[in-house]
Amino acid sequence: MLGPKRFLQQWLCLDKRFKRLRGAVARAAGCKSFKKVSANGFAHHPYGPAGTVPARKDIINISVIRRLATALDKAARAGRITRGLGIYNTEFGFQTNPPDPFISTSPARQAELLNEKEEYSYRYPRLKSYSQYLLFDDAARAGSSALRWAGFQTGLRNAGGLVKPSYEAYRLPIVVHKRGSGVL
Repeated sequence: MLGPKRFLQQWLCLDKRFKRLRGAVARAAGCKSFKKVSANGFAHHPYGPAGTVPARKDIINISVIRRLATALDKAARAGRITRGLGIYNTEFGFQTNPPDPFISTSPARQAELLNEKEEYSYRYPRLKSYSQYLLFDDAARAGSSALRWAGFQTGLRNAGGLVKPSYEAYRLPIVVHKRGSGVL
């Protein structure tokens, strides 16, 4: 699996430090005549664990989306892409158990996480969009237990249409943070 930072490095002909590939290394990678990419934004699906991902892992979830901005800025400084690209969250959600027995996130926790991550997205100006995926859970599939739940169970409603707690949470997002002796 190719993570987002490694994808950027390969696509934009950059080394691990986000410096331009040169000479024989550039030729071997097919980067001899690379032309700067002109773009208006960068789309990303920031799935992953709910918390912070260790920096050594090439996973950029919503909690560490700033790492993607840093990588984009380094690529821009190398002259490979447009500077200051906005990041577009084009697909996001947390799977639930039930229905998927292989997932540890309860429907109540899903609702809480969606509100927290939406608030985080709202407060981070580099993020230009937030997109819930799915409205309805995928229906269970025929076959083995692993195949049965191979779809996405990230919906605000289950496959039969019944609302999950996340449905109401999404309609009226509320996040409470403790601040000193009060709350925000």
